[in-house]
Amino acid sequence: MKFNRLQKVLSRLITAMMIASSATVIASADGGPGLLVMKASGISDGDFTRIAGKKRLSLFDCYALAVYNTETMKIQEEHSVQAEARRDQAIGAFLPKVSLKALKPWPGYSNNYVTPSQRSNVSLNARQNLFTGLSEIYQYSAAAKDLRAKKYQAFYGAGRLLLEVAAAYCGVLQNEKKLQTGRDILDLYRKMLNELRRRASIGRSRQSEILRTNSQIYVLEAQIKFQENALASARLSLATVAGMSRDAPLYDIQFLRDPAYDAGKLDEKLADRWDIKSAREQVEYADSNLKSAWSGHLPSAYVEGTYYLYQEKFPIPIYKVDPTSGRISVNTTPTKVRNYSVNLGVELPLFSGWSATNRIREAESVRREAALNYSKTVRLARQEILDSYRTWESSGIETRTLKKALESAEQNYRVVTEEYGRSLVTILDVLTSLTTLQNARDQYESAVIRHGLDRIKLGVAVNEFTGPGARALNNSDKR
Repeated sequence: MKFNRLQKVLSRLITAMMIASSATVIASADGGPGLLVMKASGISDGDFTRIAGKKRLSLFDCYALAVYNTETMKIQEEHSVQAEARRDQAIGAFLPKVSLKALKPWPGYSNNYVTPSQRSNVSLNARQNLFTGLSEIYQYSAAAKDLRAKKYQAFYGAGRLLLEVAAAYCGVLQNEKKLQTGRDILDLYRKMLNELRRRASIGRSRQSEILRTNSQIYVLEAQIKFQENALASARLSLATVAGMSRDAPLYDIQFLRDPAYDAGKLDEKLADRWDIKSAREQVEYADSNLKSAWSGHLPSAYVEGTYYLYQEKFPIPIYKVDPTSGRISVNTTPTKVRNYSVNLGVELPLFSGWSATNRIREAESVRREAALNYSKTVRLARQEILDSYRTWESSGIETRTLKKALESAEQNYRVVTEEYGRSLVTILDVLTSLTTLQNARDQYESAVIRHGLDRIKLGVAVNEFTGPGARALNNSDKR
């Protein structure tokens, strides 16, 4: 009866432990992003499925593809799974340890030597720690803080991935704009060349003007060839980062509203950054490990219990002396032994080869390293926010100025072309105005894209585009 009850208890305990070990809300069983990745990136399954029917992709679409198709966020997810497993292992330290043990001693039974350890037996052993210098508590605390740190790192990694995709996306747009500008200018040169040939045929233009224009056309064709190669390289970079096709057409960069950023609240923004939260948790994690290392000098107490499922029985000779006759009799009846035992144990470490002392020394160094890393992370984060905001403001001013320069260059080209038709200027003036127009257009379009990228950098720096904030990049419903 006792054995049957024990079997039921063990069966229930093992079942509960198996359920606990398999229950996780972090990872996805089908290989796709898990709940943590979706929460950190702000991407849903619907965002990914809607991309298949699109003819053009936005920055948000490319970001969604990067979350689903590449390994970056999935690696972050695995880090969280590992941290969760370590936390669950720490929980197991509070539970009793149960094992099945079989013993067959050698040499076996002898009439001359009998000790309890020589009995062949099969036993069920259980041990419950009562006090181990609070080591289990600190280990569980450390594991829980490590899990939080890994989750914060997943959110931080989502922002870095968005920044990486945005940089590659804008690189493609910049090269597309430069290539298109080059082709447009080349068309203007070719029209000019045809006009020069017509004018030369009636004696109103010189042959040297035709040769000079032809030379500029060859230069432009070489530049366009170089730009086509640069565009192919940029598309390859985006395809690698986002796990997408290299030939997918892209929308222009989206203009976002100005950031709700106040320089006077810099400290609040710093405290909310995911990398700083993670670094802070790493300091607390090191603190808990240090306390756990100190517990190696403290005593421990435990309860052990053994239930013998089988014990070899053999006679133990018991000698008795008859006080009347003085005769000695021997009783060799097999002895009866208990089928269970319970022990209360207390251990005090006295010497362990300085291992506990060196663990403390190592933990103290790890704690100092974590504090230094936290200080470094705060300093670099402060620099990133301030620099991102300054760069965004500066690129905005630059974009507005270059827009005026482009408008002036377009007007200058129209005027010079009209004056050339009236023979008021030379072909050199026309070619110079075309070159100025090309440079102004390239500079303006690059500034527009760069200003959009700077806005995203600022948003990532202040945690604006992580989690649900990433939805601000999704403007597919406006197209």
